Amino acid sequence: MPGGWQGFAYFRLHGSPIIYRSDYSRERIAGQVAAAVAASSAEHPAWVIYDNTASSAATGNALTFVRLLDGSKTV
Repeated sequence: MPGGWQGFAYFRLHGSPIIYRSDYSRERIAGQVAAAVAASSAEHPAWVIYDNTASSAATGNALTFVRLLDGSKTV
C-alpha cells in the first residue's frame, strides 16, 4: 500500500519473485494491483509504474492493468 502524502497514490511494481524480471499474472494484477488502485483513486489520482523492464514484462503488465480498469473484455 502506498504511504506518504495522501493527495495521490503511487504504486511502483518491480516484479516478483525476481525483481525487475518477473511478469505479473493477470490474476495478480486484477486481485492486488487494480483493486488497490481503484480503491485509492476513487478519492485521489493514482500513479502506477511497472518497473519489471529487464524482461520486457512491464508493457504487457501495464496494458493488462489499463484494460482491467477500463473494464475491457480484451485482456
